[in-house]
Amino acid sequence: MSSYNVSTRYAKALIDTSVEKNSFEQVSNDVQLIFDSLKGSRELRSVLLSPIIKEEKKVAILDEIFKSKISNEIMNFLKFIVEKNREDLLVDILRRYIDLKNEKLGIVEVDVISGYEMTDDQKMKLGAKLEERTGKKVVLNYSLDEDLIGGFKLKLKDTVIDASVKYQLEKLKKSFIDENMISTN
Repeated sequence: MSSYNVSTRYAKALIDTSVEKNSFEQVSNDVQLIFDSLKGSRELRSVLLSPIIKEEKKVAILDEIFKSKISNEIMNFLKFIVEKNREDLLVDILRRYIDLKNEKLGIVEVDVISGYEMTDDQKMKLGAKLEERTGKKVVLNYSLDEDLIGGFKLKLKDTVIDASVKYQLEKLKKSFIDENMISTN
């Protein structure tokens, strides 16, 4: 079975259980915290993926880091993942949970990459425009890429919209090259 299917199965089970226990919001917050922590810590991911570190030690490390910050339900879920030797899929499971949660709530996440810090007004207008276009509540994740001369890139699931000056210049350059190739023949 593919890792995507396995991740989906675990994530869906976690959502279903949290809905049954009326802990969906708490579980969702806990999942986001753990996901952000794992994404931000290469060391923690390395510990979880290490075949040298025993299961008990991994559980103890997770317990030390998260026990006071997350519910028992999610702590037990983490222990279960480690016991089943699925630590290699933990980030994927959490990402899939977030995707399924957003789908359930009618939320779409959009990554906005710009070459400059956008103003609050620009962010608000962009968010409103995207909500109008998608018909869903939009959560914008901003990051800077100083290689972009101006403009921005949007990533919405598998779709990338490149409205950067750099991309526009590259398109212009390509069209000039293509025109020169045609006119010289």
